[in-house]
Amino acid sequence: MATIVGTPLTPDELGRVWSVDEMEALAKERMAPPLWDYIASWAGSGAGVRINRDQWDGWRIRPRILRDVSTVDTATVVLGRPLRTPVLLGASALHRLSHPDGELATARAATAAGSLMMLSTSSSTPIEAVAPVAADRWMQLYWMNDREVTRDIVARAEAAGFHAIALTVDAPRLGWRELEYRRGDWDTGGVDQVILPDPWPAGLAIDPSITWRSLDWLRGIT
Repeated sequence: MATIVGTPLTPDELGRVWSVDEMEALAKERMAPPLWDYIASWAGSGAGVRINRDQWDGWRIRPRILRDVSTVDTATVVLGRPLRTPVLLGASALHRLSHPDGELATARAATAAGSLMMLSTSSSTPIEAVAPVAADRWMQLYWMNDREVTRDIVARAEAAGFHAIALTVDAPRLGWRELEYRRGDWDTGGVDQVILPDPWPAGLAIDPSITWRSLDWLRGIT
């Protein structure tokens, strides 16, 4: 694919990756710079990313010694769904920018791990194609200012057997993504979102007017 720099990692190379930081460095080496910027950049000065990482690093695992750990069970239940792994895959856009199989690869990984995948409204793979591959799946939803577009996404997710709608509520205005704006128009190598209408209708955008009261409409359509 034009969007991949170099070749995918071989199983032997993957076997020598010991940390998320190492995987991130390899991805940066192999991806075209504009596409890496899209995945790795942040809004504004990046303060939010730094705060999130500091908060994550602040978590501590409290050891409880002399416990019987001959059998360990990480299983849990999330909104009624039993999962073997208590780490979920949150929604992110355009997975085919970094792997030819895109969201299908993510779905396979989530299923193999006994985890749950949240499919992005900005997916580069159709809802209907992901559904048979992801055993446990939620649909992330951008509430668009054309409610029929929003209704269509919800109806397709329900028909495909998704188990929940995960409404994104923190994007009534898009952040200032400096790295992207500095590059201007960037070529995705033919990788595009496939769930929202294409071509993009004039005026279609995330609805900035929704409130708690709007949820009654969403609950009423599914």
